[in-house]
Amino acid sequence: MDISKNTSNIYKRGFTLIELLIVIAILGVLAAGIIIAIDPAEKIKQTKDAGRITTINQLAKAISGYYVSQGSYPAVNNIWQTTLVGAGEIHNIIVVSKTASYFCDGSFNGQSTNNNIQGYICYGLQNGVDPAIWTAVDSAHEQIRACGGSDSNTYAVYAWMASYGRAGIICLDFGTQEPWNSSHQFK
Repeated sequence: MDISKNTSNIYKRGFTLIELLIVIAILGVLAAGIIIAIDPAEKIKQTKDAGRITTINQLAKAISGYYVSQGSYPAVNNIWQTTLVGAGEIHNIIVVSKTASYFCDGSFNGQSTNNNIQGYICYGLQNGVDPAIWTAVDSAHEQIRACGGSDSNTYAVYAWMASYGRAGIICLDFGTQEPWNSSHQFK
């Protein structure tokens, strides 16, 4: 019986430690590349923005319904959503998550001086008769879509304006607190 044939068969049955380590390293590099390509933080911001967009659309319908039933729009104050709840247009005050650094009026880190914000959502009346609702968006995708780049003097908001009859995204300059005063195009 030839012993060399038996020992060579024993070593050919499995993978060596080096082969296994190489495969694990390749899989790690591929996984890291996929995670970088997906950018989970940006996906979370886009998901939050989708919720903000839905909220603005719901509130736009509620304000339109309020106007039909009451003959006027809610007063501009920090309880404007409470007025909609009292009128039966919405069931609860809607609160969107705060964006990374600014409110819907462009103020930083929650230092807003406006009294028209409730639930991180701004509300206003242009010329006292034309309502608008808006909230800041967080994702780089929406910022680029609205403002065309990473200009540090602008921020994107999702807004509904009755004068346009629809909702959309618009770029605001810091210091511009209402979407109707924007020098940028409503998209």
